[in-house]
Amino acid sequence: MEVLRPILQEERARARRVTCRRSQDGHHDTLKRRISDEAVIEELMQAWQPLCADCRLSIENLSLPRVTDVRDWRLRLKGELPKGGFSVQVDLIRENGALLPAWVNGRLVAKRRVPVAKRVLAPAERVQAQDFSWEYRDTSHAYDGIPTEEELVGKRMKQGARAGDILGGGQIEREKAIRRGDLVQVRSGAGAWEVSLGVIAQQDAFIGDVVNFKNPKTNSLLTGLVVGSGAVELK
Repeated sequence: MEVLRPILQEERARARRVTCRRSQDGHHDTLKRRISDEAVIEELMQAWQPLCADCRLSIENLSLPRVTDVRDWRLRLKGELPKGGFSVQVDLIRENGALLPAWVNGRLVAKRRVPVAKRVLAPAERVQAQDFSWEYRDTSHAYDGIPTEEELVGKRMKQGARAGDILGGGQIEREKAIRRGDLVQVRSGAGAWEVSLGVIAQQDAFIGDVVNFKNPKTNSLLTGLVVGSGAVELK
């Protein structure tokens, strides 16, 4: 009996052991004795939190398959963050060894630090630093980007906002850096070899646009990259 005791102890420990592995097809394999809200949420958060490091994630309205004779289970997760409601396939291994495909449903709430209007902002009004504050809000369905403070302050509102509204990138008017007919400075080279020349813009342009300019002395056309308000780099 003393000889058998270590073997029995090892078998009992092996039966209680929970193993996690990644299958060759990239799916997360998670073997559990029972499927529960807590276990599923833990697996989902481990997979999704690294996809949005600056987010505060939480899961609401979780719904699990109603199957009682489950021995093990495995979530089939994709490498992307759901936007709001989600439906994740789960493979259930029944007590008799049969595989039963099912679904885990719920809603993912992703909160990010975003600018929030402190007062009513009218269309065409310029935003000042005191007009907004930074708060964590649900951005699960925000598609137009989160602007930085530098992208907000001094910029003109393209559409109005109410107090408490999130200020998205799509609400800020993209202002032109150069207008047709402006006299701008085009630069070529760098450091001691940099040459600057006054040219006339042939069209309106935003930062990042490549446009044509005319040299007023020679009437020749040049092509440049708009790098700032009234600033161009020769292409």
